[in-house]
Amino acid sequence: MEIDRLVEEKIRSRGAEKLMKACHQSLFLGIEQAVVGNRTGDIGYAIDGLAQHYEYGNVREFTGHAVEPMLTLGSWVMFSLGC
Repeated sequence: MEIDRLVEEKIRSRGAEKLMKACHQSLFLGIEQAVVGNRTGDIGYAIDGLAQHYEYGNVREFTGHAVEPMLTLGSWVMFSLGC
């Protein structure tokens, strides 16, 4: 029983390490893409590619406010999450 628990914990920790690495890289890739001239879709596309590299998918149902000089409640964009 103890060995089974230790093996399970090790498998979980590997999965957690992979997820944390993907999230960390996604954050910096998104920041790198957040430049004048790029659109939110460019950021999402880059993060989506990295997520697919790590065999993760996107939760496309999440939405949020658009990034504008002045945020408005009427502007919505889809988030493209890699983690």
